[in-house]
Amino acid sequence: MSLRNFENQIYQELLKINKIAARAFLGALYTFRDVKNPDRFSQAANSLRHVVSLLIRDLKLPDDEEFNKLNAELLKILEEKELIDSYTIKIERKGIMKKKIETFFIEDVNALPDPVKNKVVYVLRKIGNLHDKITGISHYGIEITEEGFQSLIDEFIGILLYILKPTPKIIEELNKLLKVDNPTQEEIEMLKNLLNHPSHVQYFFFNLKNPNWYDILNENSFLSEPNRKDFFFNLNVSIWPQGFYVKHIAKEIPEKVKELLSTYANCKNFRIYRQLLECVYALNSDNIVELLNIIKKWMKICLTITELIILKKIINKLIKSSNILAAIEMFDEILSFKDPEIKVQYENIENKY
Repeated sequence: MSLRNFENQIYQELLKINKIAARAFLGALYTFRDVKNPDRFSQAANSLRHVVSLLIRDLKLPDDEEFNKLNAELLKILEEKELIDSYTIKIERKGIMKKKIETFFIEDVNALPDPVKNKVVYVLRKIGNLHDKITGISHYGIEITEEGFQSLIDEFIGILLYILKPTPKIIEELNKLLKVDNPTQEEIEMLKNLLNHPSHVQYFFFNLKNPNWYDILNENSFLSEPNRKDFFFNLNVSIWPQGFYVKHIAKEIPEKVKELLSTYANCKNFRIYRQLLECVYALNSDNIVELLNIIKKWMKICLTITELIILKKIINKLIKSSNILAAIEMFDEILSFKDPEIKVQYENIENKY
């Protein structure tokens, strides 16, 4: 049996990740096309449903083992007391599977810019819905026609093509976008399709230095404050990679950058304060003076050695540009240091932020 180009592409990608999953995918295609097999739909669906399951099978979430033990014990007690039924237990397990799917393919959807996050959440939801339908067919709970099953396979492959696209290919296409001088909405839509992993987001914004991208990125909410809950944390990937771009263009379009930073006045995401302050430092002294009240606001929420190092650079810049009063005001704020809001409410930090 010969594979269509995109089928072979998925098969080759699966081979790199999980050979058993690749075998299951190929088996599903072979079985479905065996028209002499009277049970081909259910058998093919059984192979197909294992593709995703095999990919995430060995994935361990943080505290996954301990959580599963406690969860199983709790559900068993509730079931024995007839306070919960098996359907609810199934939903609990399904929820864990969905989280594993997100973690395997994306790592953390909350680390993505909002316009990309919305698309990825939609795709992940489609994976879950497709998996449910395929499972239903394999368990003889859903009837389907040949045309319907072919459509289901094509949709499944389309999703895998989106989330399993090789990184070198994505980088190649991102490099093409980086060369676009005056982007349009068409380039933005292309960008949304490429930034489906936090590392891709960082690559693009770290290398983007063209101020002509600013307006359209801002209009499409790429430069808005990152999600304040369920933070993605990775030493190799910034929580706010857009900050690299903002810092790059601060000298070229200072007024626009100042306006953008002003929108972060009430930001309590202390993990991006360092990058915000670096963007402030990249501005000219007059713009920095206009942001003093916002800077002091951030300092009241969280102030660490990392922020103090950049604040020292900002004060020196103000002094060198003869903005002495502003420098003194900033210095006084540091000397009047009190326990920041974050430290006082440390026990609630994960819930609050």
